[in-house]
Amino acid sequence: MTRRYAIYIGFIALLAAINLGRWWLHGSPWEKTTNVHSKSYAPEDFLLRADSGAPLSAPRRDLFDPAGRTSANPAIRAAKHAAVVAEAKRQTPAVNGATEEAGAELARFKLLGVVFRAGAGQAYLGHDRENVMAHSGDTVYSHFVVDNILVDAIDLRDLKTNLSRRIPISGK
Repeated sequence: MTRRYAIYIGFIALLAAINLGRWWLHGSPWEKTTNVHSKSYAPEDFLLRADSGAPLSAPRRDLFDPAGRTSANPAIRAAKHAAVVAEAKRQTPAVNGATEEAGAELARFKLLGVVFRAGAGQAYLGHDRENVMAHSGDTVYSHFVVDNILVDAIDLRDLKTNLSRRIPISGK
């Protein structure tokens, strides 16, 4: 065996001895990784914190509430509810009836297709057994206005009640 091989074998033996010494003196590295998962967590561990380590303030609205009501401040929630109730009381039954009638009429529209030509959208609408082609800004059946044409929906607005409804493409 040459001297070069003896140096290599000595170096490998030294590294193996250092590695085994670390394991015996400090414990196995596999034991340390398995102990990490056995730590019990407190609720404070899951709080969002800023860079300073202080917890962030409570959210201003509940992200899981579909109405988007504010959950942190009950005074704001009560004020919004009072405004909605006051608006409902202020409307007369004739206005409510006209709004319901316009909503029923808008619900009968079906968007069959959308085509964009030269940057302008054209919508192919079905209403009962009639079909209509409309551009953005056109009036349909003399009391519905096409406000916006999107790739997969159209915005229609009733001229009398100003009720607006987004109609998706049929089948969505």
